[in-house]
Amino acid sequence: MPAPEPEGAILVCFFGDLGLLKNEWKVISHLSDWSRDRWPLPEFLHFDGIGTAGFVRRYDENTLKFISEQRVTKSQVSKAEFPKDGLLGYGAVEITLTKLLSKKR
Repeated sequence: MPAPEPEGAILVCFFGDLGLLKNEWKVISHLSDWSRDRWPLPEFLHFDGIGTAGFVRRYDENTLKFISEQRVTKSQVSKAEFPKDGLLGYGAVEITLTKLLSKKR
């Protein structure tokens, strides 16, 4: 099976590894031709939900530590342009993927 293409990703997010640690998520495959260079870490969009401005945030590719942010207004960016900033629990990832995959059928 060829490696998936970044353009085909249906969810881009930070999430915890508890599902793997608890053996509730199983590793079912390894892709020998997967290339990290083809899947760069994107910038993420953060809005506090109160104001009209937010931030485009950047994280380090290797450590995932916060690097910087640039203030933006809602009119400057579309939420569709950037994945949402934040950390999802593994249960939230399961629910989100289930909903997204059911829409693709």
